[in-house]
Amino acid sequence: MNRWQIGREGEKRAERYLSERGYTVRERNFRSRRGEIDIIAEKGERIVFVEVKNWDYLGSGDLEYAIDRRKQQKILETSRYYLHIHPEFRHKRLGFDVLLVSPKTPRVIHYENAFTS
Repeated sequence: MNRWQIGREGEKRAERYLSERGYTVRERNFRSRRGEIDIIAEKGERIVFVEVKNWDYLGSGDLEYAIDRRKQQKILETSRYYLHIHPEFRHKRLGFDVLLVSPKTPRVIHYENAFTS
């Protein structure tokens, strides 16, 4: 599998993971001129913007290796654009989660509210 295929497979696993936990996936690979959000999901009063990272090794390392400030800023700007074109979600509590998946293990690490706006 090439890098793109591994990424897509990781996003599918992340989507299944979220669905199994009661999330409704609203968008996958949402793009704007500011950036991309891998998954946008909803659960209860929460709308969640999810970054999926495929790692060969899933350890308890620092989250800044998974998503740096520059990437966080792109996600924040893209989420603002999404809320602008989807005002029906503006009343929801916002969440910015990170899911770490690996092709070497079925385990998924879910960092809820990994960063804030």
